[in-house]
Amino acid sequence: MQSSWATQQLPYMRATATPSTTTTSSRIWMSAMRKSSTRSRPVMAGRHQCARRSRPLETIRGEVSPGQFVTAPTAEESLRVKAYLVVQCNQVRDYLDVVALSEHSGRDAAVGVLQRVDEYSDDRSLHNGSVLTSLAMSLAAPSPRDVDVMDELPRHRALDPRWHDWSDVVAACRALALGLANL
Repeated sequence: MQSSWATQQLPYMRATATPSTTTTSSRIWMSAMRKSSTRSRPVMAGRHQCARRSRPLETIRGEVSPGQFVTAPTAEESLRVKAYLVVQCNQVRDYLDVVALSEHSGRDAAVGVLQRVDEYSDDRSLHNGSVLTSLAMSLAAPSPRDVDVMDELPRHRALDPRWHDWSDVVAACRALALGLANL
Protein backbone atom coordinates (compact mmCIF):
# COMPACT_ATOMS: atom_id res chain seq x y z
CA MET A 1 0.00 0.00 0.00
CA GLN A 2 1.48 3.33 -1.01
CA SER A 3 0.78 6.66 0.62
CA SER A 4 -0.35 8.09 -2.73
CA TRP A 5 -3.14 5.50 -2.83
CA ALA A 6 -4.22 6.42 0.69
CA THR A 7 -4.12 10.13 -0.10
CA GLN A 8 -6.20 9.67 -3.26
CA GLN A 9 -8.72 7.32 -1.64
CA LEU A 10 -8.99 9.00 1.77
CA PRO A 11 -12.06 11.20 1.08
CA TYR A 12 -14.01 8.21 -0.22
CA MET A 13 -12.86 5.91 2.54
CA ARG A 14 -13.53 8.41 5.31
CA ALA A 15 -17.11 8.72 4.12
CA THR A 16 -17.61 4.96 4.38
CA ALA A 17 -15.43 4.31 7.42
CA THR A 18 -16.77 2.21 10.28
CA PRO A 19 -14.91 1.04 13.37
CA SER A 20 -13.58 -2.48 13.24
CA THR A 21 -14.93 -5.10 15.58
CA THR A 22 -11.48 -6.65 15.85
CA THR A 23 -10.41 -7.12 19.45
CA THR A 24 -7.01 -5.91 20.50
CA SER A 25 -4.23 -8.10 21.81
CA SER A 26 -0.47 -7.94 21.67
CA ARG A 27 -0.80 -8.53 17.91
CA ILE A 28 -3.37 -7.21 15.49
CA TRP A 29 -3.30 -8.62 12.03
CA MET A 30 -4.91 -6.99 9.05
CA SER A 31 -5.46 -8.64 5.73
CA ALA A 32 -3.98 -6.57 2.90
CA MET A 33 -4.38 -7.35 -0.75
CA ARG A 34 -1.47 -6.67 -3.07
CA LYS A 35 -2.42 -5.10 -6.35
CA SER A 36 -0.51 -7.71 -8.30
CA SER A 37 -1.81 -10.68 -6.32
CA THR A 38 -5.17 -12.16 -5.43
CA ARG A 39 -3.70 -13.79 -2.34
CA SER A 40 -4.31 -12.24 1.07
CA ARG A 41 -1.19 -11.52 3.12
CA PRO A 42 -1.24 -10.71 6.84
CA VAL A 43 0.30 -7.42 7.92
CA MET A 44 1.11 -6.63 11.53
CA ALA A 45 -0.10 -3.20 12.59
CA GLY A 46 1.45 -1.51 15.59
CA ARG A 47 2.11 -4.47 17.84
CA HIS A 48 3.63 -2.43 20.66
CA GLN A 49 1.09 0.37 20.34
CA CYS A 50 -1.85 -2.02 20.29
CA ALA A 51 -0.74 -3.65 23.54
CA ARG A 52 -1.57 -0.36 25.30
CA ARG A 53 -4.96 0.20 23.65
CA SER A 54 -8.21 0.41 25.54
CA ARG A 55 -10.35 0.25 22.35
CA PRO A 56 -10.19 -1.78 19.14
CA LEU A 57 -8.24 -0.38 16.21
CA GLU A 58 -10.62 1.58 13.96
CA THR A 59 -10.21 0.47 10.37
CA ILE A 60 -11.67 1.05 6.94
CA ARG A 61 -11.79 -1.20 3.93
CA GLY A 62 -11.01 0.31 0.55
CA GLU A 63 -11.04 -1.17 -2.92
CA VAL A 64 -7.65 -0.79 -4.63
CA SER A 65 -8.77 -2.41 -7.86
CA PRO A 66 -11.86 -4.39 -8.90
CA GLY A 67 -12.33 -7.18 -6.38
CA GLN A 68 -9.17 -6.35 -4.40
CA PHE A 69 -9.48 -4.65 -1.04
CA VAL A 70 -7.15 -3.34 1.63
CA THR A 71 -7.97 -2.84 5.29
CA ALA A 72 -6.18 0.07 6.95
CA PRO A 73 -6.55 2.33 9.98
CA THR A 74 -8.84 5.33 9.53
CA ALA A 75 -7.16 8.72 9.17
CA GLU A 76 -8.18 9.57 12.74
CA GLU A 77 -6.82 6.27 14.03
CA SER A 78 -3.54 6.82 12.19
CA LEU A 79 -3.22 10.20 13.90
CA ARG A 80 -3.91 8.69 17.33
CA VAL A 81 -1.38 5.88 16.74
CA LYS A 82 1.32 8.33 15.65
CA ALA A 83 0.55 10.65 18.57
CA TYR A 84 0.98 7.71 20.93
CA LEU A 85 4.30 6.92 19.27
CA VAL A 86 5.46 10.52 19.80
CA VAL A 87 4.91 9.98 23.51
CA GLN A 88 6.34 6.48 23.75
CA CYS A 89 9.11 6.38 21.11
CA ASN A 90 9.96 10.07 20.58
CA GLN A 91 11.33 9.67 17.04
CA VAL A 92 11.55 12.29 14.27
CA ARG A 93 9.38 10.19 11.94
CA ASP A 94 6.54 10.17 14.48
CA TYR A 95 6.56 13.97 14.82
CA LEU A 96 6.60 14.25 11.02
CA ASP A 97 3.66 11.89 10.69
CA VAL A 98 1.63 13.74 13.32
CA VAL A 99 2.10 17.14 11.68
CA ALA A 100 1.50 15.79 8.16
CA LEU A 101 -1.67 13.95 9.21
CA SER A 102 -2.82 17.03 11.13
CA GLU A 103 -2.27 19.21 8.10
CA HIS A 104 -4.21 16.76 5.94
CA SER A 105 -7.24 16.75 8.24
CA GLY A 106 -6.96 20.38 9.35
CA ARG A 107 -5.61 21.62 12.67
CA ASP A 108 -8.98 21.94 14.39
CA ALA A 109 -10.08 18.46 13.35
CA ALA A 110 -6.71 17.04 14.43
CA VAL A 111 -6.98 18.72 17.83
CA GLY A 112 -10.47 17.22 18.19
CA VAL A 113 -9.10 13.75 17.49
CA LEU A 114 -6.06 14.17 19.73
CA GLN A 115 -8.02 15.55 22.68
CA ARG A 116 -9.66 12.11 22.98
CA VAL A 117 -6.42 10.07 22.73
CA ASP A 118 -6.74 8.96 26.37
CA GLU A 119 -9.97 7.12 25.49
CA TYR A 120 -7.99 4.91 23.08
CA SER A 121 -4.57 4.41 24.63
CA ASP A 122 -3.00 4.04 28.04
CA ASP A 123 0.37 5.51 28.88
CA ARG A 124 2.97 3.10 30.22
CA SER A 125 2.47 4.71 33.60
CA LEU A 126 -1.24 3.75 33.37
CA HIS A 127 -2.40 7.11 34.78
CA ASN A 128 -5.62 8.57 33.38
CA GLY A 129 -4.99 11.55 31.14
CA SER A 130 -1.28 10.95 30.90
CA VAL A 131 -1.12 10.32 27.13
CA LEU A 132 -2.77 13.65 26.29
CA THR A 133 -0.68 15.54 28.83
CA SER A 134 2.54 13.89 27.67
CA LEU A 135 1.60 14.50 24.04
CA ALA A 136 0.94 18.22 24.61
CA MET A 137 4.28 18.54 26.38
CA SER A 138 6.13 16.66 23.64
CA LEU A 139 4.54 18.74 20.88
CA ALA A 140 5.22 22.00 22.73
CA ALA A 141 8.94 21.26 22.87
CA PRO A 142 9.83 18.53 20.35
CA SER A 143 13.09 16.88 21.28
CA PRO A 144 13.31 13.51 19.53
CA ARG A 145 15.94 10.98 20.48
CA ASP A 146 17.22 10.55 16.93
CA VAL A 147 18.43 14.12 16.34
CA ASP A 148 20.91 12.97 13.69
CA VAL A 149 17.95 12.27 11.37
CA MET A 150 17.00 15.96 11.27
CA ASP A 151 19.90 16.78 8.93
CA GLU A 152 18.73 14.07 6.52
CA LEU A 153 15.19 15.43 6.05
CA PRO A 154 15.95 17.31 2.79
CA ARG A 155 17.36 14.12 1.26
CA HIS A 156 14.30 12.00 2.03
CA ARG A 157 12.66 11.37 -1.37
CA ALA A 158 9.11 10.74 -0.14
CA LEU A 159 8.99 13.69 2.27
CA ASP A 160 7.03 16.77 1.24
CA PRO A 161 9.49 19.68 0.85
CA ARG A 162 7.49 21.63 3.44
CA TRP A 163 8.90 19.34 6.13
CA HIS A 164 12.55 19.43 5.04
CA ASP A 165 13.37 22.06 7.66
CA TRP A 166 13.02 20.78 11.23
CA SER A 167 12.02 24.27 12.42
CA ASP A 168 8.86 24.02 10.28
CA VAL A 169 8.02 20.71 11.94
CA VAL A 170 8.56 22.28 15.36
CA ALA A 171 6.28 25.22 14.47
CA ALA A 172 3.51 22.84 13.38
CA CYS A 173 3.97 20.75 16.56
CA ARG A 174 3.72 23.86 18.72
CA ALA A 175 0.55 24.96 16.95
CA LEU A 176 -1.00 21.59 17.76
CA ALA A 177 0.16 21.84 21.37
CA LEU A 178 -1.45 25.27 21.66
CA GLY A 179 -4.67 23.86 20.27
CA LEU A 180 -4.60 21.07 22.83
CA ALA A 181 -3.86 23.53 25.64
CA ASN A 182 -6.84 25.71 24.68
CA LEU A 183 -9.40 22.95 25.18
